Amino acid sequence: EYLARQLGVRRLVCEGRATLNYHMLRAGLVDECFITVAPSIIGEPRPRTTVEGEAALATEDVMSLALIFWGVEDEVFLRHQVPSVTPFVE
Repeated sequence: EYLARQLGVRRLVCEGRATLNYHMLRAGLVDECFITVAPSIIGEPRPRTTVEGEAALATEDVMSLALIFWGVEDEVFLRHQVPSVTPFVE
């Protein structure tokens, strides 16, 4: 609200990690999700995910995204629409 009201920001790209994504989605602040699939093998003891928070979402809170764009170069680029949701709280 501050960014929109005081600074006139209408669109904001948040390039964070899984924890930032979790909190932004939880707050109902995400309308699109961009995912890049890179042909790299990392081999970590704990695999990375797109969204990571305190607990997995309850079944009724799981979001189905709608694919609105895809492109292929050396990587696969996916752009999804996030459904309009009310911020969920525990």
